Amino acid sequence: MKAGICVVYSVQDPLLCDLLFMTKNMFNNQLMSVINILDTETHEQQESDRKCKKRVKFIFNKRVRGSRSFI
Repeated sequence: MKAGICVVYSVQDPLLCDLLFMTKNMFNNQLMSVINILDTETHEQQESDRKCKKRVKFIFNKRVRGSRSFI
């Protein structure tokens, strides 16, 4: 049945609706799990990048301050 731009489908077996509903929930749960994993990895990578930048800055400052200029 078509109403405007929407199409409405009907199924003969109500178990099919239950199956589709459960499948949608399983997909959403899996998607949320993957999103959480990616968020955790992103956070860990940002922490690692921050530590690396601090170390590079420390080494650079140490070398610049400790160097002598010869004229």
